[in-house]
Amino acid sequence: PQPGQLNELIQAVDKSCREVRAISHQLLPPAFGEENFDTILQQLVCGLQLNQDCQISLDISDRSILNDIQTDRQVEIFRITQEAVHNAFKHAAPSHISIMFSVFEKELSVLIEDNGKGFCLENTGDGIGLRNMKDRAKHLSGRLSIDSHPERGTVVHVEVPLAKHHQSTNS
Repeated sequence: PQPGQLNELIQAVDKSCREVRAISHQLLPPAFGEENFDTILQQLVCGLQLNQDCQISLDISDRSILNDIQTDRQVEIFRITQEAVHNAFKHAAPSHISIMFSVFEKELSVLIEDNGKGFCLENTGDGIGLRNMKDRAKHLSGRLSIDSHPERGTVVHVEVPLAKHHQSTNS
């Protein structure tokens, strides 16, 4: 190879190594049970922002209720949130993603909203990521809905019942 080509190859390999490292860190399970759930979510947002040209905001209305959710349910909610954000990065090229956790009438509501490209719901099949999010929500006796339109971004809304699923009821 020519010297210019060699530099291009080295840069491409370096970029690939950084991407593999970022992906492998995202695959590691967070310290559920050791850290509060709100802290784990903040760490997710910080980690995702490192490798993307996108601002991510996280709003949690009731941290104590969020942190009191059973650990196995926290993992499912985390994975839904993570998948929704990854889908936005992969397909929508957003400049901003907003993640909101709120509690209303014994339900946890999670809204993940981006200002990306959006898409036509009728023309989109259930890919693996979308199917996984729906299955996880169903496993939690919850609901997942998606609202998206071309050029208007996407909103993923997850509603999960809380009442019978707090850790304190499992003692």
